[in-house]
Amino acid sequence: MTEKTTKAGIPTKDFSDAGTGEHFTAGKLHDFEAGAHANYLHAGLIAEPDADTAASVEQTAA
Repeated sequence: MTEKTTKAGIPTKDFSDAGTGEHFTAGKLHDFEAGAHANYLHAGLIAEPDADTAASVEQTAA
C-alpha cells in the first residue's frame, strides 16, 4: 500500500476544484495531495507558506 504525500499550501482566493468539487477558502492553511499542490501552485491558486505564515494561519483538515 502506498502512502499519500501531502504538502501545505494557502489558497490565494476562494476556489472549488471542478474535478472533485472540493472547496478551498482563501488564507487557510491546507494539506494538499502532492499532485494537486503542484497543479494549484502552477495555476496561482495557492502559495507555499513560509514558517512564520504557517504558524499564523488557521489549519484546515485534509
